[in-house]
Amino acid sequence: MKQPELNFNMTKSINYIGLFIFAFYLFSCGINNESILLGNWQAVNIEEEGNALKVDPGVVKFNFKENGNYTFSSTLNYREAGSWNLEGNILYTLDTVNQQSVEKAVQVLHLSTDSLSIKMNRNDNSRIIELKKTQ
Repeated sequence: MKQPELNFNMTKSINYIGLFIFAFYLFSCGINNESILLGNWQAVNIEEEGNALKVDPGVVKFNFKENGNYTFSSTLNYREAGSWNLEGNILYTLDTVNQQSVEKAVQVLHLSTDSLSIKMNRNDNSRIIELKKTQ
């Protein structure tokens, strides 16, 4: 028995429907940026206004926890701990150790499973910190 031939337009429509379903699946099951951010991060480069700062970037560390808490340590024995949340490409932190602290917002320039780049303003200067995931 001879099988009926599919109309070219029908085949094309089936391909588009399949492509649409595949694209929908990819976007609906996309990686959650908050889950990528979880874990320990260590700076590998710090620049201010395009110039590398003369500090050991390895002492600058973040830890983002699933419960919404974070810790931060930096040069001169500076420490923060508190809550964090990520909204789009803006990372908000609120230091609850220092009662005088206000919520801070930094721009996430890049986030992947092993690297993070953030931009902040400090004393009217733009600072970019590049970090790598350590755990």
